[in-house]
Amino acid sequence: MSRRLVAAMKQMRERARFVHGMMAWVGFNVTTVTVKHEARSKGKSKYNIPRMFGLAFHAITSFSTVPLRLATYTGLLCSCISIVIGFYFIYQKIFHDIPVLGYASIMVSIFFVGGVQLLVLAYLESIWAGPIRRYSTGLCIS
Repeated sequence: MSRRLVAAMKQMRERARFVHGMMAWVGFNVTTVTVKHEARSKGKSKYNIPRMFGLAFHAITSFSTVPLRLATYTGLLCSCISIVIGFYFIYQKIFHDIPVLGYASIMVSIFFVGGVQLLVLAYLESIWAGPIRRYSTGLCIS
């Protein structure tokens, strides 16, 4: 890593730092270094599959608003569909005198509350993350 890269990365005020993404985002020239890896001589690696998935999840969520939008749209869709189905059950009961089974109202309630929870989760995440606090690369690199 060059000093310019380190200085540029220090100016980023990220809360959760995904260093590989930050290095790529800064936009300096990249080169590769080939390394021959030897077999581990002692012990077993603690970098297991769940940690790898955690890193992948962090990489996706650190540099994209897609998961946040996906949660918002899924919550909105769930809530709207449950409201429509709830009105359908009410309509069936009032106008056609068809008895609504207990599980129907419970399922509508569960889906509605689940949708609202996704919406609130997406809202809280947007507040916590705030605007992504990266600088414009053209302004800070001299």
